[in-house]
Amino acid sequence: MPIGSEYRNFLLYYGVFVLEGILPTDYLIHFGFLSASIRLLSKDCITPDDLTTADRLLGKFYFLHKELYGLENCTMNVHVTSHHLVSCVRLAGPLWATSTFPMESNLGQLVKMIRGSRNVGFEMVCAFLDMQKSKLMTTETDSKHVFQKLSSDIHVPSRRRTVIVPGAIRQALLEAGLPINPLAKVITFTSIKLNGERFYSAESPRVTKRCSYYVETEYGIAKILRFMQLSAQDINVYAVTHDVEVNGIPGYYRSAAKAIQDFGESLQVISCGVQSITLPDPLCAVRIIPVKKIKHKLMLLSVDQKNVVCSLPNQWELD
Repeated sequence: MPIGSEYRNFLLYYGVFVLEGILPTDYLIHFGFLSASIRLLSKDCITPDDLTTADRLLGKFYFLHKELYGLENCTMNVHVTSHHLVSCVRLAGPLWATSTFPMESNLGQLVKMIRGSRNVGFEMVCAFLDMQKSKLMTTETDSKHVFQKLSSDIHVPSRRRTVIVPGAIRQALLEAGLPINPLAKVITFTSIKLNGERFYSAESPRVTKRCSYYVETEYGIAKILRFMQLSAQDINVYAVTHDVEVNGIPGYYRSAAKAIQDFGESLQVISCGVQSITLPDPLCAVRIIPVKKIKHKLMLLSVDQKNVVCSLPNQWELD
């Protein structure tokens, strides 16, 4: 049976692509109105224009719900979602701020602090204070960690490899103005932590659906192949990337363009920044970029040989 996080992912990300070809166009657009409005209300920073747009989309969702599913299926949940969700966000902030997912995660951590059946409250408080104390002691005694935190926003993992520079990467280094000895070795690693956020490469064994190795950089969308430093003394960290070809708005939105516009909406509003891409050829040329040029992660969705990327709406979705 699907769990709550799977329903959330279906609504926020891949629902419209999975349902394409299954639902009739009007029904698919109806679902798209709900998906787009929830993404707008789940952002870290919601503008007044976002609230107005979400309110308009939810109004169209409710109107279409009566037309498509009948008045008898306009339940209390449909009414509350369509008419009161935007008001709740105005009063209490983004949807993730009142989500039960963080609360349930915290409850799971509290349960792990219980070791017996008596004096449960006192035991949890003592365990929590001990945990905070150990964190403080670790921070104070680990001078190397403190130095790294003060000197740089980039943290590289302790596990790394030293390899001879392949020819393709050596050529890319020359193009980036970073000449290197043909026999020199570089230090490579599969992930980094940049400004508190973990970024993965294609070589990482810990890549998940929402933590992919596709990112948006100052040069466009890219696929990260690996991270590297030119030497142990080099404080700069670089990403070896493939440029990704962007094809624009995905096919679902283009095929439903007229119907969406008939409802008084634009493709840009409904698509919420989702972009169709062509996966890069493994043999194509690589680009070397400083990791500070990376803006944010993207999630890759592949359905029926269709590939799209979308940004994650808030910090809770990043890991």
